[in-house]
Amino acid sequence: MLAGGTDIARYIKHWLAFHEWELHGCPDDMEGTRGRRMKDEVAMPFREWLAERKLDVIERFALRTMTIMGYGALDKVPTLYGLRWNTPSLIWSAVTLTVAEPQPGWQQLWINMASELDVRLGQHIRTVDRTGGAFRVITQDQSYEFDHLVLTTWLNDAQAWFPFTAGEKQAWSIGRTTNTDYTTTLVQADGWFRDSDTRSFEAAAYDSTAIKDSHLLVARRTGDKSAAAKARSQSRPDVYVCYQYGAGRTKEQLNAILEADLRADGARAMKILTYCPWRYAPQLTTADIAAGAAGAMDRRQGKRNLWVTGSMASHEAVDNIVDYNERLVDRMEVAFDGGDPSSDETLARVAARHRFTLADK
Repeated sequence: MLAGGTDIARYIKHWLAFHEWELHGCPDDMEGTRGRRMKDEVAMPFREWLAERKLDVIERFALRTMTIMGYGALDKVPTLYGLRWNTPSLIWSAVTLTVAEPQPGWQQLWINMASELDVRLGQHIRTVDRTGGAFRVITQDQSYEFDHLVLTTWLNDAQAWFPFTAGEKQAWSIGRTTNTDYTTTLVQADGWFRDSDTRSFEAAAYDSTAIKDSHLLVARRTGDKSAAAKARSQSRPDVYVCYQYGAGRTKEQLNAILEADLRADGARAMKILTYCPWRYAPQLTTADIAAGAAGAMDRRQGKRNLWVTGSMASHEAVDNIVDYNERLVDRMEVAFDGGDPSSDETLARVAARHRFTLADK
């Protein structure tokens, strides 16, 4: 416990320096914590960054939070994403064994939010016309006009229907970002574990070589968060959600690997109920991060009334996407009033308002 507490304290000190860099728009010239620029430090593989600081306990923690959760292998994923996800509040939730979740679940939250907004579903975007300074979004059966537009999808895909300028493509690394292939499979199995809610498999996640084999990373009985989840796991104790990296394999190949892994771990009488592949966790490349891509993306926000958010601009987790969006909304207000949302003055004001405090979590 003493070693763990010491590692956590030292990690938070480094994380706060990173957080200050992000709050100010990821400037190219800001120094890091090891005599290099911060943009060079966060381009490193996360395992290398942790090893350089002898943060062994955090590495063990990150194996679960990063690789097993689908964000990439520690010896490959850039430190930028390791730090964005492994916030002090995430570590605190692990120490206290508490995970917050909306009641009675995420689906109801989205329904409640949508009831107060004008939400249009099933709209296939064909193209966007941005002549005249506004945006006309043309779908399969009508068009919508907006003064400002916010993109939350993967920009590699959006270029099929959005007319990005050459400067926007360069600033947002469009066509150069990477992703992971992550799959979730709902399995009914007899004789498997029921003494805990989650079981992880370190050997399948240790590094980039291990994840190429697409072995079972983690299985959940879904009873580890809310009262509703606990009720589900108690009424159907034989149902598990299983996670694997896809690595270009077919559904049949992944299911065969999964079944073999479950049998090796003691499960029997298995039935696959649902299978879903995800193109997951869009990320800037190491080379682009070192070249200043994080700062270029942030400084481009609001130019020509175009904004980018979601996992493309921050990370996959609800916590850091919401934190990023709160800061972005402040910058949008500046833009709506005719100011520069990326000026040093604006970013300093946003930083002062949104510095991390554990009390906010």
